[in-house]
Amino acid sequence: MTLEDQFFGSTRSASWSPEGRRLAMSGRGGRVKVWEILTTRELLSVTAHARQTYAIAWSPSGQWLATAGADIVLKQWDVTNGQWLATAETDKLVKIWDVTSGDQVATLAGHSDRVNSVAWSPDGQSIASKSINREVKIWDVATWRELRQLHAPSTDGDIYNIVGCSIAWSPSGDRLSAAMGSGWLIVWDMNTGREVMSVYAHVASVNSVSWSPDGRRLATGSSDRSVKIWDAENGRKLLTLLGHKQRLNSVRWSPDGRQIASGSRDGIRVWGPAKDEVHP
Repeated sequence: MTLEDQFFGSTRSASWSPEGRRLAMSGRGGRVKVWEILTTRELLSVTAHARQTYAIAWSPSGQWLATAGADIVLKQWDVTNGQWLATAETDKLVKIWDVTSGDQVATLAGHSDRVNSVAWSPDGQSIASKSINREVKIWDVATWRELRQLHAPSTDGDIYNIVGCSIAWSPSGDRLSAAMGSGWLIVWDMNTGREVMSVYAHVASVNSVSWSPDGRRLATGSSDRSVKIWDAENGRKLLTLLGHKQRLNSVRWSPDGRQIASGSRDGIRVWGPAKDEVHP
């Protein structure tokens, strides 16, 4: 399946809704769109950020979308009406708002540079955000306080690589993965904060990472135009998916684990369990 839309000549990020019926994608001009995947009907189209929207993530309830953009703004969107709930302004503060009253209820300070990836924990109690200078911060949704900062290794090529800084929680919430601009894939144990896996995954920037629903596999998308599947326990490569003609900006598993959506400058592909583009 291919979703055709001139707007997405430069797809930045993709995210499946929790129930698996909708797919959100971000593209150039700060736009975010949501499709019903079975009918390919467009459900929502909003300008989330003034420039590029680099990252999007659904809340576990499927009601909110969190976005991070080139304007150094982190936002949450009510998918039912496109209204934003939280922002991180150019002063690098994350701000939380009461949508009904319009009152600001919390300010989250900590990032020292542009935020380009955001991910909700599976239980909805935490949010992970990553900036382009490799800061990974974990925020408590109940108190909006910073719980922990993780440290990504400093390797050649990953500093200020805008695309190559995707993060993703494991389905159980006990691990967090990061895609690095240097080609590395990093996984942390969230109980200890320790790095438990590092793999040189691609010869070019790793621009996106996604866990399979059972937590046993990881998918990565790269500027080398390939999608790769990895064993999440030992880092062994399982498959390589070829077909895109330009760099991969986003890759996501479907909730049932039987499909992978990949987004590139040349369009969007949805990969099934048996494709002639699949190569070990």
